[in-house]
Amino acid sequence: MDGHTITHMDCNCPYAEDGKHCKHMAAVLYEYERKQTDDLVEPSQPSLTTNQLDYQKIIHDADPKLVHSFLIGN
Repeated sequence: MDGHTITHMDCNCPYAEDGKHCKHMAAVLYEYERKQTDDLVEPSQPSLTTNQLDYQKIIHDADPKLVHSFLIGN
């Protein structure tokens, strides 16, 4: 990273070996974004941890076209 600009990402999973973006890279970006913002979720389900709720909120709010474009590269 250079400031807030991603200059390079790689992963050693089989999907990313061909230079594609993988779900592991997406997970890192989601976690990075989560840490850059305030709490995104009010705990509404006491049986789940705050981290689980955060991930659910991020996944729910993600733009499907953006995620698809990032993962597939189209």
